[in-house]
Amino acid sequence: MRAYLLRRILTTVPVLLLSTVLVFLVIKLIPGDPVLGLLPPDPRPEQIEAVRARYGLDRPLYEQYFVWLSHVARGELGFSITNGWAVSDLLRVKFSVTAQLAVVGFLLALFLALPVGIASGLRPDGWMGRFMRAYTTLGFAVPSFYSGMLLIVIFGVSLRWLPTSGFRSFFDDPVEALKYVAMPAFTLSIGSSVVLANFLQTSVREVSRAEYITAAVAKGLPYRTILGKHILKNACIPLVTVATLQLGALFAGAVITESLFGIPGMGRLLIDAIAARDYVVLQGALLFIVAIVIATNLLADLLYGWLDPRVSLS
Repeated sequence: MRAYLLRRILTTVPVLLLSTVLVFLVIKLIPGDPVLGLLPPDPRPEQIEAVRARYGLDRPLYEQYFVWLSHVARGELGFSITNGWAVSDLLRVKFSVTAQLAVVGFLLALFLALPVGIASGLRPDGWMGRFMRAYTTLGFAVPSFYSGMLLIVIFGVSLRWLPTSGFRSFFDDPVEALKYVAMPAFTLSIGSSVVLANFLQTSVREVSRAEYITAAVAKGLPYRTILGKHILKNACIPLVTVATLQLGALFAGAVITESLFGIPGMGRLLIDAIAARDYVVLQGALLFIVAIVIATNLLADLLYGWLDPRVSLS
């Protein structure tokens, strides 16, 4: 297991380095000149060159990358060109908001997916199987921004049960925070719940047809024992991996949801940075999100290796 753990950690290093290259190049390929946003209208050529020299933009591209990479290695992501904040401080504040939204959305996705996936996997031809097919179709067909707008119209505007925008931290007021996060968390959880429910349905169906389940039934074991100790225990092992990956996807996919509900998280930070052409913030935020996705992928591999020793042995 230690060898598997070390091997998986080492494989993330080149992936992370490649991610820094891609993030750097993507930012450089964005149309527009960030220098012009720092200058008054119709700047003189010497003013443009002075700002370029100040931010190191007059250097060759490879030099800019290695300078930026050396700063990233020291945890220095630079300063926002619009408000002067340190990017690391911005990310810390915004990540706290997105983390609360993503965790609530993740728990809600599990709450929706587990009963539907298990029931439809045990009775694929029953009414739960038909409900699962309809739920999958709607979940994949309806965009998240449309379902979010629908929730706002129904529960925020018509019924006035929930606030339509804003955010409250769970560390300040949990009850009030739950009111603000309910609609965006549900909007964020729909896609993940569909993925988890479908995966669990397939896993339960395959495990139910395994030979050791047939042997357990032939021995006369109670159905509750077969379901709990054999079917669900083995069917949920691969679900842990998929659930961990979905948690990372929720962190990365909150851009639309946060913009729709006016939540000041990572997604809103990206949108504002793009609008202001604040490439320093945009670069740091993208790299941070990529690092979260890589970390959750690594965690998924490690959990799967811990739950199923056959993976580490292979």
